[in-house]
Amino acid sequence: MAKANCAICHSIDKRSESTDKEAPPFRELKNRYPLDSLEEAFAEGLSTSHPRMPIFKIENPQGISDFINFLKSL
Repeated sequence: MAKANCAICHSIDKRSESTDKEAPPFRELKNRYPLDSLEEAFAEGLSTSHPRMPIFKIENPQGISDFINFLKSL
């Protein structure tokens, strides 16, 4: 999911830089946000003030848990 939806801007691994300098690497998100608090945002549709960031929604509760666990693994 991260590769298909996010990797165009964000780094989704432990080493590389984001292709968009304004898009934080996923490995840094845990330093910016308590990741478990993002569950509701992913369920309702995560939106940011960044104009090119699309509203990102995960329909499946297991998908949300899997995505948060992926972020924690970085």
